[in-house]
Amino acid sequence: MEEKIKTPKFAYLMGYFTADGCFYKDNWKNTCQFEFTDGYGDKKELQHSYQFVKNIKDLFEEQLSKKIPKIRQRGNRYVLYFKDKKLENIFKNKFNFQPGPKSNKINIPKYYKKTNLEKYFWLGLMDGDGIIAQNGRKIALEMCNKNLVVDFQNFLKKNKIITELKEIKPENRKGYISDKSSFLTIIKSPFYDKYTSLIGFIHPRKQNWLIKHLNKGMYSKNRTNIKPLLINKKIIDYTKIFDQRIFIVKGKEILKKYKIGFKSRRNNVKFIELYQDLKNIGISKIEFLKEISNYRFKLSKGSTNSIKMPLYINKKIIHMIKFIRPHSGSLGLSRCHVKSFNKNPQKIIKSIENIFDIKARYTSKDVPLFCSGVLELFFSKILTKDLKEYKLPKWYKDLKC
Repeated sequence: MEEKIKTPKFAYLMGYFTADGCFYKDNWKNTCQFEFTDGYGDKKELQHSYQFVKNIKDLFEEQLSKKIPKIRQRGNRYVLYFKDKKLENIFKNKFNFQPGPKSNKINIPKYYKKTNLEKYFWLGLMDGDGIIAQNGRKIALEMCNKNLVVDFQNFLKKNKIITELKEIKPENRKGYISDKSSFLTIIKSPFYDKYTSLIGFIHPRKQNWLIKHLNKGMYSKNRTNIKPLLINKKIIDYTKIFDQRIFIVKGKEILKKYKIGFKSRRNNVKFIELYQDLKNIGISKIEFLKEISNYRFKLSKGSTNSIKMPLYINKKIIHMIKFIRPHSGSLGLSRCHVKSFNKNPQKIIKSIENIFDIKARYTSKDVPLFCSGVLELFFSKILTKDLKEYKLPKWYKDLKC
């Protein structure tokens, strides 16, 4: 039995025990009992709890080389109870786990720390105490044991995943009553894809949510696909970006300059019509783009918001693409998202204001918004999500019975 301690399956089980397992003395029979529980309030999701506890049962049966009692349902949770003298001795003598409440000073066992088994331990821990939001972006670990949370944070840092550590005071904890603080390490959004490849989840419910989020692009990064929209690798070809909705403010001046039927035209001219008019008299596309770079752009005839559009692509525009979020008729920017890259959000806000000659407006929560349908259309065209088909890490196969 002891030879199995330094194996992926045992490392995983110890990680899960450290998170959600119980080891206590049965005073009636003077023996020790192990208990593992998983549940969920939503009955539709409860089946995943059974699948998970069944997997834990199968793993223990393989390690112990014997059958253990069946899983029992207790309301909205499934419980696995069993006794085993050999496992009890290993817990006491090899891991220094004594029957009763787990100490909040437990560290990652020496058998796994800084070895190729460490990731299996953390996977078990995350399947137990890891957090993934069903409809949000949050991936985190929350425990009262600060030592373990910091150890996990250091493991992620070693693998180039940046996290944020928070202390949650007892009075601020939600969901259950405790007189102790808990510690939360939050994986920052730019590193979700790395986390899913490094550890992820094998708990069926958490894994399903993770895959659903990945397939929706919830954790994906912004990328640029600007190259097909450039002329000579630097001039932005707006004829491939803008449509009939875009107007050139005071575009009539351009028609007047080239003496193209300007008398009957309105002051603001549709971008596409202006391009066709100049093209018909032999003005090249590059000349046209240079001409309109001196004017302002707006979306729709009745709009009062107008902005400048640059002739050339530049590094500042490429840089801001990572952080912006196009909305309906506007452009948003998350300060927290920018800070997670260790960048200054104020610099990006200033870059947008200077390049496009537009002032940010701020919501009641102090979130900067750039109210321009032209900006929203421009960035929607030049950015794409870095969508990848999620594949389970190959090393998960080491945990199959």
